[in-house]
Amino acid sequence: MPTNRDVVLDHMNRIAGGDLEGALALAADDAVFQGPDGSQMNKAQLRALFAQLGPMLVNPLEQEIVGTTCEGDRVAVEARAHTPLANGKLYSNIYHFLFELREGVIVASREYCNTRATEAFL
Repeated sequence: MPTNRDVVLDHMNRIAGGDLEGALALAADDAVFQGPDGSQMNKAQLRALFAQLGPMLVNPLEQEIVGTTCEGDRVAVEARAHTPLANGKLYSNIYHFLFELREGVIVASREYCNTRATEAFL
């Protein structure tokens, strides 16, 4: 049986590789995803956000997992990511994610990052 860390890293690797449906399959139907601005999304809203972002990316996101910390049903992940954008700019950011799991399924995530880096999308 995969550990909570395994589930979270699989989720993140699927997102980075462009397999959003596979990533969402690792989350509960009622999972809540919090963005860096504090807004909360359900699975359908996260799917819609990625549909908007997809055409802006030239390649899949290059992601480096810097480290993880796991305690009970909580998994914290520090990561770096970058990718060239269709507008000619380079998107590069650092992240901290906190995932909550229940019975091996993601039920919540909170994302923290440098929101100024997202200006590259504009």
